[in-house]
Amino acid sequence: LILVSHQPARLPATVRSRCQIIAVARPKRQQALTWLQDQGPETTTTWQTLLRFTDGAPFAALDLSESDFDQLNSELHKEIKGISSGSHDPVKVAARWAKNEPERCLDWLAQELEGLIRNLVRGNEVTDWHGTTLHNMEPSEGLRALLAKADGIAEARAMMGSGVNMEMTLRAVLVDFAPPAAGIASE
Repeated sequence: LILVSHQPARLPATVRSRCQIIAVARPKRQQALTWLQDQGPETTTTWQTLLRFTDGAPFAALDLSESDFDQLNSELHKEIKGISSGSHDPVKVAARWAKNEPERCLDWLAQELEGLIRNLVRGNEVTDWHGTTLHNMEPSEGLRALLAKADGIAEARAMMGSGVNMEMTLRAVLVDFAPPAAGIASE
């Protein structure tokens, strides 16, 4: 019997204690890219973007290529950038996200932040995120602030399907991206 889980911590302890964990490594980027190029008509740049977003997972990249990822990616970047600059109301954005696949929105946001955190940990300075999205972050608190935001997103993702009010949960996550002490602007 093989049990596959991308979130093994969410499995009951009694199940986990009876499992032998076998981690399967992702293929090297070039190997994954070559395989993906044989799977569909997307350009090399598109496959590279999808691999970056999925942290090198080729099957996840293939799944995204078959969805409306480009449109979703563009919309969510605009909304997060708008919240960060103070031009979008995080409460209104949370209401939209709650009605339109909140899990995908949170997954997208988690992946974006994980990429930024990996970049910072590798020693690359993150001074900007898609325009002015992180303009409200103090340089000295970059990694600490990103980790706090990532923790909030992880908590919200863990609550999915638990009966918690997702709109309120999303509000709590998105308010963290608003400029400090700024009023909520209308869209």
